[in-house]
Amino acid sequence: MIKNALPIIAIPVLVFSFILGSCTSKTTSNDIATVGEIPETFTKLCASCHGNDLKGEISQSLLDGSWQFGSRKGDIMRSIKFGYP
Repeated sequence: MIKNALPIIAIPVLVFSFILGSCTSKTTSNDIATVGEIPETFTKLCASCHGNDLKGEISQSLLDGSWQFGSRKGDIMRSIKFGYP
């Protein structure tokens, strides 16, 4: 049971930890979110596609563990930094 809960908890934490900018634009050092800005940054730049609940609306869910562009740390960072149309 705890084993199944780990991805549900870890994935959003990982995503929030690596928010570097929007999903559709290049980032600069001015775009990097501090820990306190992460919820606001997610709402502003990501929630319109991934949903406030991370279940996906226009884009895919961030909770299911099945990610089109990879689920390793480097894959996630690249997806967040450079985005996908």
